Amino acid sequence: MRRIVLSSCLAVVAGTALADSTITNRLPEVVVTAVRLPEEQMPVMKMPANVTVLDQTQIAASPSSTLPELLRQQVGLVAIDTVGFGGGAGNLVLRGFGERAGAIILVDGVRVNDAGDATSPFLWNSIPLNSIERIEVIRGGSSTIYGEGAVGGVINIITKQPSAQPATATATVAGGNLGYYSADFEGSLKHSNFDCYVSGNRQEWTGWRDFSAYRGWAAIVKPSVDTVIGKFTLGYYLHDEVTENPGNISAAQLAANPRQAGYTTLFESRENRGNLDYFKALDSGVTLSGKIYGQSYNTTSTSVYWLDKVQQPNYGGALQVSCDSDFCARQNKLTVGTELVQQDFLSAGGDSFGDVSWMRADNWTVSVFGQDTYQLTPQLSLSAGMRYDHREWELNVIQAGFVNSTNQFPKAADVWSPKVTLTYEFAEKVASWLSLSRSYHLPTGFDIGTASTIAGLPFIANPNIQPSISNEIELGLRYQRYQLFGGSLTYYYNHTHADILFNPATFENENFNVNRQGVELTLTSQPVDWLDFYYTTAFTDARYAGGAFSGNNVPLVPEWQLTGGANWRPSKNWQFTLEGVHVRDQVAINDVHNASTRNQYVVVNAKAAYHWNRFTVFAKVNNLLDRLYETYPAYSYSTGKQFYNPVAGVNFQSGISATF
Repeated sequence: MRRIVLSSCLAVVAGTALADSTITNRLPEVVVTAVRLPEEQMPVMKMPANVTVLDQTQIAASPSSTLPELLRQQVGLVAIDTVGFGGGAGNLVLRGFGERAGAIILVDGVRVNDAGDATSPFLWNSIPLNSIERIEVIRGGSSTIYGEGAVGGVINIITKQPSAQPATATATVAGGNLGYYSADFEGSLKHSNFDCYVSGNRQEWTGWRDFSAYRGWAAIVKPSVDTVIGKFTLGYYLHDEVTENPGNISAAQLAANPRQAGYTTLFESRENRGNLDYFKALDSGVTLSGKIYGQSYNTTSTSVYWLDKVQQPNYGGALQVSCDSDFCARQNKLTVGTELVQQDFLSAGGDSFGDVSWMRADNWTVSVFGQDTYQLTPQLSLSAGMRYDHREWELNVIQAGFVNSTNQFPKAADVWSPKVTLTYEFAEKVASWLSLSRSYHLPTGFDIGTASTIAGLPFIANPNIQPSISNEIELGLRYQRYQLFGGSLTYYYNHTHADILFNPATFENENFNVNRQGVELTLTSQPVDWLDFYYTTAFTDARYAGGAFSGNNVPLVPEWQLTGGANWRPSKNWQFTLEGVHVRDQVAINDVHNASTRNQYVVVNAKAAYHWNRFTVFAKVNNLLDRLYETYPAYSYSTGKQFYNPVAGVNFQSGISATF
């Protein structure tokens, strides 16, 4: 039945796409990063994947205050908030990967997340929205180019470049209820072959729930110089934050006071990252790209009963060569590259009884990759690629409550990630694609385990965890020819062998086979210049395949996600935005038997902005309907009880920005 429905949808969209139309309001070309390093781009219409590109205009119009709020409006992306109001840490569900991050996150070409961290893969507030040039969401297996961990896709965040003017500066201040305030500054300088972009951000709020405050600041500095041998760009990113997590509460507590705290935890995090980029385009059609980087991420979590510290320094580099040429009178693009990465991981914890546990999980990875795209006919292109990764781990574990109980577990893995795609363009900006890919997720420190804070019990770790292998087929159709109507429709099926998921019965991460399939629909329309709409629907079916939980839905993955929004510009000065998201049938975390009530919620947000000369005044309201909801439903496997993480009720912010 699902195949019949999908075929019918494809036929309708294809028929609309190929129909003759007299409308002439053509959409501008949208581009996306084509290869591992972000300097090279290609038109979205030629990209054999379901891709979303958010530019500065779309980001500025959104009522969102944080990256997760912005991304949850995109098809198939569901934000997980464990704090209750604008928390800087949290996961994203993408293509059925919920408990573990299925996407890698890149900032200016540098991977910044641990794909094995269940709840906090990335400090989202380390990149303020005002500092972002564009965001690319590339769905589907992408390990061939982007490396291990990209089993569900890639979120590529590209920060702003300097303005073309000699000097510019923008300052923004905002405040609101729940103790919210923020201050932003960004500026750029350009002189001859030198330019520089800088930004700074400060955010703070007391939160909606008790013990849910946040305080953080971030800074970015990006000088670059263009020389005869190429362009060099230096990037430095600094972020420091303190987050209070109120924890989940019982049904009785929820009924009595949903704003009260449960089992609380204080998180203190600091991140430093630096990189040096090189880019050179030669007249022969060859481009050279290189990047070296280093970053450190340190966090301390404190509760009444325990203290845990995590240190994750890592560094590495990538080199990429691309060549555009003609082969047999047809366009051909060949890209080859290599990467070398060293990742260190230390988790140490102690409890109130004086027991201390720690684990080191250091690894290094060397990779080589290549991809060739050949234009078989004027309408049909073939792309084929392969990536090889070799990783070696050195695991050291000291168990709590045991004297001199040290275990060492050396590990190594060799993985291949092939991908083949076909793209057919029916007409201008009307295309379909077929993709076959294999992607991998290699275990990280958080996959293997964390320090136990329970006196007398061993370290909660599974050093025998195996790499995950995801085989995916994807079929899609994209239509972006006219402003009046556009969109895309995608079907995918993914079988993951040895997926890494938490087993609440053993308190360890274990390997499970999982089948995932889904449909993603996006529709856009701009009937007139002053009004545009969008609507998305994502259906996801993610189930255990075999074992004790066979046939059950994977926790945290909702079956349905629907989003929509509208932008109204009654004059050149005013803009009004209304958007909403509806999530249904989400299984609670740890509910591997699907025994709890399915979670569902509706959130509506709005924003109004007035632009005059160099000034912009804005006001926005989140959770306009003041609904009580949660995005991180919890379940106790041992007691069979459900717990709740309610998110903030109606909240608002207003502010002003000035550009000089």
